[in-house]
Amino acid sequence: MKLNIRPIAASLACIVLLAATCRYFVAQLRIYLDLWSLTMVVGGTSLFLVINFSIKEIIQAFKFVIMPAYESSEEKYLQAVHVFDTGSRAALAFGAIGFLMGIMGLLAELHKPEFIGPLTEITLLNVLYALILSEVFFKGLKIQCERGNFL
Repeated sequence: MKLNIRPIAASLACIVLLAATCRYFVAQLRIYLDLWSLTMVVGGTSLFLVINFSIKEIIQAFKFVIMPAYESSEEKYLQAVHVFDTGSRAALAFGAIGFLMGIMGLLAELHKPEFIGPLTEITLLNVLYALILSEVFFKGLKIQCERGNFL
């Protein structure tokens, strides 16, 4: 059984590289971390996947990418592509929901200038987290499944 963790490692490396780049340009990395936004996007996407797929199906999708020789049936391939595509779409949806909730909070506190900056940050972080999760993580895994050569 051949273990192939390169696709997941490559996705995580992209996220770390993005964080390192942000750290290079901005002295404080903490401005890119917001628990509420992270929970909204990652938690919402995870919950959406668990509601629409069984835990076994989700684990099999990741196993298909990690161990392609072991899990090589067409049914498992289609299931993995479907799980990753659904995760990608869900991440964007929850990022948009978080963005709209942030805008509503910003508009509610518009009369207080000290809240405009922090609420704008929270609003935009939802979009950033959604794009990273959707385009880097889930679409990267989906592309690896579709290409079939798994790096």
